[in-house]
Amino acid sequence: MTAVLRPVQTPGTAPARAAAAQRANAAVRTRFGIVGLLAVAAFFASLLVLANFHVVVIGDQFEFDRLERRLESGLEQAQVLRNKVARLESPDRILRVAEGRLGMVPPPERLQLGLVWSGDSGVGLAAPVGDPFAAGDR
Repeated sequence: MTAVLRPVQTPGTAPARAAAAQRANAAVRTRFGIVGLLAVAAFFASLLVLANFHVVVIGDQFEFDRLERRLESGLEQAQVLRNKVARLESPDRILRVAEGRLGMVPPPERLQLGLVWSGDSGVGLAAPVGDPFAAGDR
């Protein structure tokens, strides 16, 4: 008969292997625990960033709405002012103010002046003598 050679076991070898295996399992569990913790922290950080972005968007929307109301108010005010200018520039109103407040009356006859062309001679008024715009005896 032949003898089977087996490694010689010392009394402390099997528990040492079991302890090494437990340490390896604990290291793997710790690694997965740290990764899980980092994943949860990243998830909550992304939620915080998303909430902050939402606050910024809502604030910008309020600012946009305020500017839009201000623009509409300005457009309404511009329309009111345009109507007021049109009313004040009305020829009928100007005539009423001139006659009523200023005491002006329209002339009984309107005199129409004829056109004078620069090349016409003898027609119309004579050219002024000297410089009419010079400072003189006024």
